[in-house]
Amino acid sequence: MGLMCLALTLTNCQKAQIEEVNPSPEANFELFASPAVATDAAITRTKNDGLATKWATGDQINIFHAPAGSTEYTTDKEFTLKDASTGSFSGTVGALDGGSYDWYAFYPYTSQITTPDNTASGYCYIGSRSDASQTQTGDNNMSHICGSNYPLYGIAKNVNASDVPSIQMQHLTSVIKIVVTNSTEEELSLNSVSFTAEENISGQFYIAFNSETPKYTSAGHPSKTANLTVSDVKVAPKAKATVYM
Repeated sequence: MGLMCLALTLTNCQKAQIEEVNPSPEANFELFASPAVATDAAITRTKNDGLATKWATGDQINIFHAPAGSTEYTTDKEFTLKDASTGSFSGTVGALDGGSYDWYAFYPYTSQITTPDNTASGYCYIGSRSDASQTQTGDNNMSHICGSNYPLYGIAKNVNASDVPSIQMQHLTSVIKIVVTNSTEEELSLNSVSFTAEENISGQFYIAFNSETPKYTSAGHPSKTANLTVSDVKVAPKAKATVYM
């Protein structure tokens, strides 16, 4: 991304440190063909353990395959988490005619996404819309960034038709941890945080995830600024507060 600026709204003087600007570690999983596909509505429940993203019960992903090296994509629709400890998902894949295949995965499951070359159907939220903000209640609380704001994708190329594909998932967003230090002699209240970049970094996006460099196409409410509203966070003199966005 381009240059990013940080702004904080406080009641007193302070200093802020961007302690960590990194995607969470990748998630791993294997795909297992099974006789039936789950019929439950799509649920996205990825959870956080620190800054690590982990699978949770009910998670579903989109799966696609194509003959190796081709763009003849077939959608295998939703696969549902089978075992969180191993990251295995189960679903149904049509008959494979031998040879090798390229596999594509996308989270959260979105029924409108019918191809990994997606630029016009099935958008996901990144951060918050331009007319809204994320809200953190309380110090060092990550609950507001759990769920479908963590789009992931993965590609496994040239997998033999007789092999079970294993896909290394990659993040399409970053989690930003900001530590605010109160260097004054008075208590301060932290009310808001915003990031501004030279390109759109939040809003609704179509994402083409059929290559190692995903393509983002704005689907609505794009913003170069990501906003975080903070409530119930008061920082004592010489103390610190932590926020996430």
